[in-house]
Amino acid sequence: MNSVVIDTPVGPVEITEWDGAVISIIETTRRPDAAECGGVLALAVGQLGEYFSGHRREFSFPVSPRGTDFQLAVWKEVRQTPYGSRRTYGDIALSLGNPSAVRAVGSAVGKNPLLFVVPCHRIVAAHGPGGFRLGPDAKRALQNLETR
Repeated sequence: MNSVVIDTPVGPVEITEWDGAVISIIETTRRPDAAECGGVLALAVGQLGEYFSGHRREFSFPVSPRGTDFQLAVWKEVRQTPYGSRRTYGDIALSLGNPSAVRAVGSAVGKNPLLFVVPCHRIVAAHGPGGFRLGPDAKRALQNLETR
């Protein structure tokens, strides 16, 4: 398992890879050290840089998130949310065939281990912005990045 910390417009994140795939991109308090990476980590760092500069809408580096079957299903469905668009937690629950699972979807979205790649910042509450692990300002900043 290898990891690298990079700075992003919404704060530092740690990218962790295991067995040739990125398993997590999460917030951290560690200092950036991107110069020390290669392989899939370098690919992820490069693609995230392109995303934040407005030149990438989808990621193509290999990922392998860890979670329950339900979480994996939610994260897969969240990844289907197009760049610059929004869906609600209810939309995700309905797409999974369980419209009453809105709170469970919200919980799974909140545990997303792949920030930006699984674009949980595109998922909103039915009557408001919804939560985001990096906070409301970061959620708004990412949404604005994708609509400019």
